[in-house]
Amino acid sequence: MKASDTWNIEVEGARMSKTVAKTEQSRFLRVEDMAEMLQCSESHAYKVMRELNNELKKKGKIVVAGRISRRYVEERLY
Repeated sequence: MKASDTWNIEVEGARMSKTVAKTEQSRFLRVEDMAEMLQCSESHAYKVMRELNNELKKKGKIVVAGRISRRYVEERLY
């Protein structure tokens, strides 16, 4: 996970950029975050994420491909 994000904004022809530090963790994990958390390749992290998202679908939850709830991952894996 990156410690900061850079935002580029163009307003009426003027270009601005700002670096914003992330002060809190995102509620959802991306595949890069899962790979880092599990210390595995991104392809394996995709597989795990797909399995966990399928579990959530069976429970009637709405899921987004490539993202998963941080809370659910922590609940299931630890």
